[in-house]
Amino acid sequence: MRSLFAVLTLLFSSNYVFADYMNLSASGMANPQTNMSLSWDGHGTGKKIYIRWKKSSSSAWTDGSSSDCAAPRCYYEVGNLSCNTKYDFEARMKGRGWSSTKASTSACPGAACQITAGNLVLNEPTNHVFFIGTDKRVYNYWWNSSTSKFHLDSLGPTQIAASDLVANASGDHVFFIGTDKRVYNYWWNKAINGFQLDWLGANQIAASNLVYNESSNHVFFIGTDKRVYNYWWNKAINGFQLDWLGANQIAASNLVANASGDHVFFIGTDKRVYNYWWNKTAIPPRFQLDWLCSQ
Repeated sequence: MRSLFAVLTLLFSSNYVFADYMNLSASGMANPQTNMSLSWDGHGTGKKIYIRWKKSSSSAWTDGSSSDCAAPRCYYEVGNLSCNTKYDFEARMKGRGWSSTKASTSACPGAACQITAGNLVLNEPTNHVFFIGTDKRVYNYWWNSSTSKFHLDSLGPTQIAASDLVANASGDHVFFIGTDKRVYNYWWNKAINGFQLDWLGANQIAASNLVYNESSNHVFFIGTDKRVYNYWWNKAINGFQLDWLGANQIAASNLVANASGDHVFFIGTDKRVYNYWWNKTAIPPRFQLDWLCSQ
């Protein structure tokens, strides 16, 4: 019995088993939000306190240290942690077990704005900046004159934007290639006071290089078959109609169109520069293909 009492006394006095003797805790800091404040009971011993931390999802620890203090609570700041991440924190005096706690960092300042994936485009007055988000939505920073700041909205909840975002000068038409290889158009519908999403057609053939003319009644792109295609506004059907500019399957990249949409240039698969131009005198009138090289 005396032997058992001696062992229990040793365990309680040395704290080898009861590692929570320090009452370690961690709390987030208001600024910066990625720093954490560790605190523990002070002892007045002046001994080193060994501190370490890691992401809860990781096994790799980062080490730090702090001197003990005589105050009721001692503090140590851990800085430059990752946003919105759970961490494990541990502290101990030499020869004693670890005291542990867990805590999560807060959102990084401006984290709500960290959604830009690519295709940043703007309209001519520069009061609209459009982009494709990381969630495949199309977003719009628009200048709010009442607050003198840019305001962020999605153009709609649909998550289908893949690439080649373009906007017209007035910012009331935004075209893009969807994840399903269709060509889409967000257009400002005054009746609903918001952007409305439509596809230009059901054909799933758009590969890249979406461009348009100044009046936005022609939208050109390179198809998955390397032809150059044109969605043009047909007043007779009150909608966009799809045609190719020609049967030649030679378009590789860098499609560009002039303001009137009667000249479309591109780089061919043979590395020549080509030009589709609108030939009014042809019967019937049509786009004609030539290369620019005269030799």
